[in-house]
Amino acid sequence: MENATHLRETLKGLLLAVAEGKLLEMDLRDSELEFKAVTQDDNNDGSSSDGNPTLEVLEPAAVGNAGVPEPDVTVGNVPDFNGCTPSGSGTAPETVRGQPGIWKATVGEVLRAAQSESVVLFLGESGSGKDYLARLLHDNSRRAHGPFFSINCAALVDELAESELFGHEIGAFTGAGKRKRGLVEFADGGTLLLNELGELSPNLQAKLLTFLDTQAFTRVGGETSVSVNARIVAATNRDLAQDVEAGRFRLDLYYRINVFPITVPPLRERLDDLPSLSRELLEDLCTKMERTEAARVDPRTMRRLRLYNWPGNVRELRNVLERALVQCEGKRIEPKHVAFLQPKQSVIAGDELSVVLRVSEHSSMKDQVELAKKQLVAEALRRARGNVCAAARMLGVSRDMLRHQIKVLGIDRPERG
Repeated sequence: MENATHLRETLKGLLLAVAEGKLLEMDLRDSELEFKAVTQDDNNDGSSSDGNPTLEVLEPAAVGNAGVPEPDVTVGNVPDFNGCTPSGSGTAPETVRGQPGIWKATVGEVLRAAQSESVVLFLGESGSGKDYLARLLHDNSRRAHGPFFSINCAALVDELAESELFGHEIGAFTGAGKRKRGLVEFADGGTLLLNELGELSPNLQAKLLTFLDTQAFTRVGGETSVSVNARIVAATNRDLAQDVEAGRFRLDLYYRINVFPITVPPLRERLDDLPSLSRELLEDLCTKMERTEAARVDPRTMRRLRLYNWPGNVRELRNVLERALVQCEGKRIEPKHVAFLQPKQSVIAGDELSVVLRVSEHSSMKDQVELAKKQLVAEALRRARGNVCAAARMLGVSRDMLRHQIKVLGIDRPERG
């Protein structure tokens, strides 16, 4: 009995690591172990089932639901993700140095682009961090000591948009009582971020194209050409290529602005970053709310955050954490403080993913666990018709982790259907 208990606990720890911190449960049935990817239910905190498949080992009722908890997410001394000025040292700030997978690769692209003067176009969903990366680009470029300006093109009033960007002369229009410099001129020697570039009017698109070609412009109502040395960085959540086909965006400007495109991944594709992002955002929020004690995220809460789809990306995460901090009386954010989040649904609902392991004296525990991993990954890929993102969501792991497992386990991906 003692040996069986020891083996059960050993396998529990191993399989817990396999599932990237997911709650695992265990059952020893003579010479057979059975585990399935089933719906995990966090009813211990009053929440309902999330509907998302999670790797689990079936266990008898006598064993209970003991699992190894995830480490607490604590507030550390790291820069803010959501708009605070990053380091201008020419290297990646602490918040991104050593980050896993796709986000680290994205930051690497930004730092490479920072060493040139090329036009950079950030593509990605709203709230995914395009503004932050544009500031990171500026602060790690040769223009780091120059000005940085950002403007949301969608917020520009058509009648005043040209004046806001390029300025105007006295008497250029009713109310123009004095000369005004535009943001392009103010950004001389620095960087100007044109956010939501796809919302620019056709007239402004033409004038922007001229400036990109000549680094010169004429103020509204003016006759003299003004030359400035400003780097233009653009960002959009629109599909500009599709807008070109539809006639909403100039083809020549698209080619001119699309020199160094960087796609910013949505938060749902980099859930491994949730702990570090939460630390950054919590530090900034605690400072702004004048909280003297550091706040941290309960491990159960972090699991719930991982199960959410985050359509609003990092901006939504910040809002969720701020709401939780307001509700939190102590210094720990518990599951009840984020109970309003609706967990994402499985891409393929219905059948469970299951694997049976047979432990014998002729096979090692390591071999059986590796076999189980390979069978689960292969089956998930088959059901997802070769779609890695869909298979990763079924297994409750990140896309990068699944790609790593596919390579390590030597799995042949089926052709996408």
